[in-house]
Amino acid sequence: MPFPFAYWGADVGFAIFQHAGVFGWPCPLGVTSVNVFVVGGGGGGGFAVGGGGGGGAVTTSMGFSVSPGTVYTVVVGAGGTPTTAGSSSAFSTITSAGGGAGGNGNGGNGASGGGGGAGYGSNSFTSGGSATAGNAGGGGASSTSGGTAAGGGGGGGSSGVGSSGNIFTGQAFGGGGGTGTASGLSIAGPFPTYGAGGGGGARGSLTSAPGGASTGAGGGGTTTGITAQPNSGSGGGGGGTSSGGSGGIGLVIIQWTV
Repeated sequence: MPFPFAYWGADVGFAIFQHAGVFGWPCPLGVTSVNVFVVGGGGGGGFAVGGGGGGGAVTTSMGFSVSPGTVYTVVVGAGGTPTTAGSSSAFSTITSAGGGAGGNGNGGNGASGGGGGAGYGSNSFTSGGSATAGNAGGGGASSTSGGTAAGGGGGGGSSGVGSSGNIFTGQAFGGGGGTGTASGLSIAGPFPTYGAGGGGGARGSLTSAPGGASTGAGGGGTTTGITAQPNSGSGGGGGGTSSGGSGGIGLVIIQWTV
């Protein structure tokens, strides 16, 4: 099993858990509180004008009480495969839920960001998924004239809703993913924000129909949705004419002083 990247100095230390799975963190002697950053796994994007996956929830906890010598459970949530929700991440009692899956019809609901809805059929609109924490995904849209143009909605992010797909002069556009959240720790990790929603896929009368833009996540596409970056906890992009992208693995960072 892979070990976390960790550093112990004379008066400060941190551990970064980057691989999906369940681990144990032994609290060092002299440490009675820690600062913790927990990111849930991102949801996978939908296929064939699919919605973007929802971003995982993001939690920063400062001054969390711990006991020296105790081994605390750490869970890093996996990113969802296409059309599948992401898994929750946790440190002890602190949990960040996984993002909802991007829709092939309506978007998937998630405990964190809801997945975006797909666009398909003539003159149709499908809703994005809701979220009990985080934000909802945008809806999908398709041509009112019976054409092939259709755009999937963006997945909801940890700090912003996903935008809906759009049809403009016969051209389809996937909705943008909702925004992510910055780390509250001085050890910020590899990204400026985490838990962003994936962009929606697009299929249009023109082959250049773009997928939705997304901040820190997988973007939608005209063919295959883009997979989100590992440890971003962001949603995968919706596919245009093929499969969606996978969501990003979650992340757990523990920081302490002696």
